Amino acid sequence: MLQRLLLVLLIIVGIGILIFRFSDSGAEIARRKQFFTNPFTVLFDAMNGSTTPAAGTFPFPATPAIPQNPTLDTALSDDTYNTPRRAADITDELTDIEQQYDMLTARIVDAREFGDPSPYRGLITIADSYSGAEADDPALEHITLVAHSGNTAPVSITGWSLQSLYGHTRVMIPNGTRTFAMGQISLTAPIALDPGDRAVVTTGASPVGVSFKENLCTGYLGQFQTFVPSLEKRCPSAESEVLAEPATSRTADPACVAYARTLSSCRFPFGDPPDVSSLCYAFIRNSLTYSGCVARHSWRPSFNKGEWRIFLNQSRELWQGDHDVVRLLDAQGRTVDVWTY
Repeated sequence: MLQRLLLVLLIIVGIGILIFRFSDSGAEIARRKQFFTNPFTVLFDAMNGSTTPAAGTFPFPATPAIPQNPTLDTALSDDTYNTPRRAADITDELTDIEQQYDMLTARIVDAREFGDPSPYRGLITIADSYSGAEADDPALEHITLVAHSGNTAPVSITGWSLQSLYGHTRVMIPNGTRTFAMGQISLTAPIALDPGDRAVVTTGASPVGVSFKENLCTGYLGQFQTFVPSLEKRCPSAESEVLAEPATSRTADPACVAYARTLSSCRFPFGDPPDVSSLCYAFIRNSLTYSGCVARHSWRPSFNKGEWRIFLNQSRELWQGDHDVVRLLDAQGRTVDVWTY
């Protein structure tokens, strides 16, 4: 029985050898054999610290390659870490950061100093001029307000106030007269700045007793009173005044015209004029004055000028000499503008 089984097994093995011999299975096995290795060889290599896979290792397709962490040597050899930064680049970055910090700080300070914004913000501004604010005499101390030329209507500023943030003072802007009248009580009304107007606001009292708007004739006021800044001399010349009068024209009284040419504009002549007629003398004394100028020219459309002189009637200075924050506040105490010096 046993002999018969061995004989059958040998026949089966023989048939298998013949099939393997005359088919491609042998070549396929030989090809796949290269992907296998001796396990003892792999173990020996690992014990010796070798990280290189042995030749013939079977690459399992379902197992992804495990990335290796960079060593210190590979990291230092990387150009990203190995390239030195220039000192100039670092300085530029620090300067930029410092500028941004200063800008944010300034905005915070400005917002704190400005306060509650007024709907009139941008319509009236405080001119950036330190020369008037540094004076220590109320008669000389002044600031300037400017009405934006793009305003569509006059802006009334009477009842508004000026505040010194450091001096802890606040003064109201008074009424004024549009045309000052010499020798009589001037009627006052709220001051309204037309588009493009300026207003010189002086801390002290008015030399003529009232705030007023400059006109064609106000240059005469500066002959006997002191104004800071000085009043502009826009008056008609003495010669033009004499020539406009028929009795003293060039044809009627050439000597009067010649004398008028020697007189300064916006100045009343003192003393007796030489070699002129009594008519000429009387005309000059009556016409070359502030009141005479107003009487002759107030009808002109160009009579009023674009600058007010406002006086706060304070006996002490308002603004700090070296540094202050000046606020222009509307009637409700909201901030129209802020000027810092």
